[in-house]
Amino acid sequence: GKEEMADSEAKLALQSDPLALGANFHAGRIEYLRRKYDGAAGHLEKTLEIDPSNVTSMAYLGLVYLEKDDTQKAIRILERAKSLSDSLPAAIGPLGCAYVRAHEKTKAAQTVRELQEAAGRGEIAAYYLATIYSTMGDTKSALSWLQKAYDSRDPMMITRYRLDPLLDNVRGTDEFQALEKKIGPDK
Repeated sequence: GKEEMADSEAKLALQSDPLALGANFHAGRIEYLRRKYDGAAGHLEKTLEIDPSNVTSMAYLGLVYLEKDDTQKAIRILERAKSLSDSLPAAIGPLGCAYVRAHEKTKAAQTVRELQEAAGRGEIAAYYLATIYSTMGDTKSALSWLQKAYDSRDPMMITRYRLDPLLDNVRGTDEFQALEKKIGPDK
């Protein structure tokens, strides 16, 4: 299906240019979403060898280490991503999830406040809030923020929500299934 096609295209791009930043990033992102964390780490680390300040690659690499249960390494990477990005929601959200897993409640709460402020300024932050609440096990809040992400046409609702490990806590709920039906079939 579509996963195999995406995987095939990423491999073809890497064969053409093994040092291509975009190809390595996309291959790493696909591997993360497919839960192939070792492969994801390799591709994302390659992107950071090419461009050490690539915040998006750092954020995904932090997520990879979070899913590999190396929470402290994830936090180090994600804190760097946040500082380099001038507090971009795409860096703050994963960092909040890492703080939750590390039982650092005060720091996790701070990331929630920062993302709520970003959302108030019109920045795309609802999806990231949903992932933090899902990581906390707060299904009601996670689903509420997912609905807000959908309502605001957050691109993460198309590119990541169906496979994101951070949403595993809510994926089986009736509300998530209803939202998935509203979005429509994966294209």
